[in-house]
Amino acid sequence: MLARTPRRGRSPLRDWRLKTGPAVEPVGLDGLKLWARIDTNAEDELLATLIATARQAAEEHTRRAFIRQEWTMAVRGWTGWLPIPRPPLIEVLEVRSVGFDGAVTVWPAGDYLVRGAGDQGQIMALTPVLGLVEIDFAAGYGPAAADVPAAIRTAVTAWASELYESRTPANEPPQNVAQALAPWRVLIP
Repeated sequence: MLARTPRRGRSPLRDWRLKTGPAVEPVGLDGLKLWARIDTNAEDELLATLIATARQAAEEHTRRAFIRQEWTMAVRGWTGWLPIPRPPLIEVLEVRSVGFDGAVTVWPAGDYLVRGAGDQGQIMALTPVLGLVEIDFAAGYGPAAADVPAAIRTAVTAWASELYESRTPANEPPQNVAQALAPWRVLIP
């Protein structure tokens, strides 16, 4: 999964990619089966896939990470405070420069500042950056399903149930799910 924000004015070029996905889903199989009134185990594998699909789609829709996951963001030409995608930010794990010759230099924590942990995080280099910098960070509400706000878990459950009932993929959430996710949508990439 690679997301790209276009160059806008003096904004840096940023790419980010998922390094480590969530260890659990925000919705359990039993919760979805209860919601959708499914009494059999015959389609458990399908239901588990639909939960993951609904979570990923809801994360894309809200531009958030729900369960702890690790990402790498690559930045070129960076000055000032830089928004870190996929809030809420848990922590910045590592910052490193990649030289034109491919040599990697890990930055000490004193070479950058981080603010907004638990929210839309931002990072600032204490000196201007001209080349490529990679920032590893962890995002999400926490490592457990219970860490995710109940409204988000309910929306993911409803979306997974809709996918099960319709048996068709959906790029956009159903209207009821979109309304439930609206307060959680991040307006800044």
